[in-house]
Formats: sequence, C-alpha cells, structure tokens
Amino acid sequence: MSMIVYSDSPQAGQVQLPAKLRQYYDRNLLENAVEELLLDDYASQKSLPSFTGDGIRFSRYERLPNFDTTPLVEGVVPDSTPLTKTDIETVSQDFGQYIRFTDKVMVAHEDGQRLVKVMSDELGKSAGESQENLLFAAISAGSNILYADGATSDAEVIAGLKKITSNDMKLARLALRNQIAKKITSVIKGSTKVGTQPIPATYIMFAHPDVVADLEALVGWKPVETYAGAGGDTLKGEVGSLDQFRVIESTLCPVDTTTDPNTPVYASFVFGADAFGRVSIRGRKAPQFIFKNVGRGGSEDPLDQLGSSGVKFSHAATILNSAWLMELHSTSSFS
Repeated sequence: MSMIVYSDSPQAGQVQLPAKLRQYYDRNLLENAVEELLLDDYASQKSLPSFTGDGIRFSRYERLPNFDTTPLVEGVVPDSTPLTKTDIETVSQDFGQYIRFTDKVMVAHEDGQRLVKVMSDELGKSAGESQENLLFAAISAGSNILYADGATSDAEVIAGLKKITSNDMKLARLALRNQIAKKITSVIKGSTKVGTQPIPATYIMFAHPDVVADLEALVGWKPVETYAGAGGDTLKGEVGSLDQFRVIESTLCPVDTTTDPNTPVYASFVFGADAFGRVSIRGRKAPQFIFKNVGRGGSEDPLDQLGSSGVKFSHAATILNSAWLMELHSTSSFS
C-alpha cells in the first residue's frame, strides 16, 4: 500500500491532490507516533523564581576527608581542613515553533475547526520530545564515558563492533558505587509531574531499543514480566533489570551515525540520584501554547488573512555530579 503526503502549499517531496480526489476522505485522523517522555522524571527539579534573571547556580560542598590516623598531640594545634564548595551554573533559554495558516484554510479546509486542535496536539508532541532531547543533550556533555567491551574510543567500538557486556555493567555499577553515588529511591509520579512515588533503591539505566535487544541476551537479565508483582512495581518505560540497574528503554537515547554511517554508536546512560538537574522559570516549565486567530496580526496583516498556532517553553539542564553519571558507548547487533 502506498501513501501520499500532501499539503495546501506543497514543498519538496509533497504533492497536492486534485480537488476531485479531495472531496471525501476518512475524518478519523491517524495519530502521529510520539515517544514517551521518561528522562525528565529522574532529573533533580529546580524552579527559578520570576524576575530574578535567567541564570541559576547549583552548589555543593565536597566531602571532607576522613580523620588523619595520627592522634592529636597535647597542646599542638593540627592543620585545619579546608571546606571546598563547587558551583555549577546554567542559563534558562526559550525554545519554540509555530504553524502559520490563512483565513481560507480556516473556512475551507476539510478538517474545519478540528484543525486548531490538530495543530495544538502536534505542537505539544513536538515540544515534549524537544524537551527530552535537550535533556539528553545536557547529560551527553559529560566526560565520564565507558567504551564497551574493553574499547578505549569510539573508533575501537566501531572497528570491533563492541557490544555492552556483563562486565561493562559491573564496571559501571562499581564506578557509581565507589563514588558513593546514592541510589534512586523515588521518581516523579504521573504525567502531571506532581509529587513522587517511592521505589526500591536502585541505579537507573537508559538505553536505546537496539541496545536493550543485546542486554536481553546477557546473563542476569530479568524482564519486567518476571518481577514479583509485575505491573504496579515497574517504572514508566521499564523493560527489565540487569546487575543493580533498572533499565528504561527510549528511542531518544543519542545515536551517532556521523563517525561511521554504517555502524551507529549508541549512547546509554547509567546514573544515581541527583546526577543531573532540570531548571524551569517558575510557572513556565510546561509548554505555553499561543494561538492567534485570523485578524489578530495588526498592521502586519492588513487584510486579516493570517493566523498562527505556536508553542514555546523555557529550559535549562546540566550535569550536577559527573561522577554519578556514566555514558556507555556501544554498537548493537540489531542496527
């Protein structure tokens, strides 16, 4: 079966259907596929108050060393221990896009007033995935990378077609544990992002479906179907567990096809609590929909011909502790 892509103003790769063929069609519009938004649930959420600028600073005090094994000497003042503070700064930025339409479209288009809802729905899906992609981009900026199966670079990963091994998972877990990365004990609850729900202490792994297909073959893989009390105890997007990681599957995990178009390199992420943060200006985390009907363009639209439907949001994200976040680079048997 072939499908025809058309628009009222055809662009490259599109065609305009003859009027006779457009007199009737099924008005039950097909839904566009959209990836479930998952990574944001594990970000440390911060809200930037209004009217305080667009920058925010995260701060943490580094761990003090353990006491010296040398006992105190009576009357002798020992050297003081410095208290070290680390600041992480980031800036909130605005992102958005809009769809322009004409007065004729609003009165003559086959979908009529439904077109307004279609525009808002599609803009909302695009905004959600854009937020998730920006968050993945932020955590990809770290330098704590483990290359699969003993490789030391992406070039070696590609040359050896390296897949993630059970030993890689153990190395990743030990790296987090030795840095005293705290396990995650709660996640943001529900799509409304209100409140949290407790979960058994765990580290989290995000992986592309192609990588998950390889993980399923490793010794110790446990699919969610085998969990005791499966269903209510599983996380959103969770497909299984391995070692001490609960694995979340997402097609939005970065895939590098520029180094070698024939051999994609997949980035998977393992992390503990408070490894990265997500910032929004208070009241503007959710996408803001902006609809301007025909006739609201002022002097720039003197004949009331143009309208638009758009969406924008404010976003900032950053790694808070790179030692608690590790990126695994691998190929896949299924790419």
